[in-house]
Amino acid sequence: MNSLQLSILLFHCIQNSSELIGTWKCVKMEYVIESDYEIPTIDGGVNNPICRYVLKFNSDGTGKDLHDESEFYYEMKDTLLAIGSRLYILEKLTSDSLVIRDYEDNLILSSQRYHLYKME
Repeated sequence: MNSLQLSILLFHCIQNSSELIGTWKCVKMEYVIESDYEIPTIDGGVNNPICRYVLKFNSDGTGKDLHDESEFYYEMKDTLLAIGSRLYILEKLTSDSLVIRDYEDNLILSSQRYHLYKME
């Protein structure tokens, strides 16, 4: 990705930050593989506790995981989304689709990507 493409991506994410407001349900979790190791994809479903997140983002920077009733603060800056003490890379944000990926400086082999869809 060159600097022009990155600038366009950052501009697009900043412009769409208001689209984050609302309730989002996780429908799929997958491993992002950055090595030769093969790790299976896990699809979210009724019996999959990994993908039971239902996140509500309010306009005041607060939110709630409706699955376990935990509250959090969030902040979106460029392509990073901070939810509580965790950082995620914002890969996609549209009016009905949100894709985030775990962000960790020392993560070498893989990370997790979450696909969420807007409920309201």
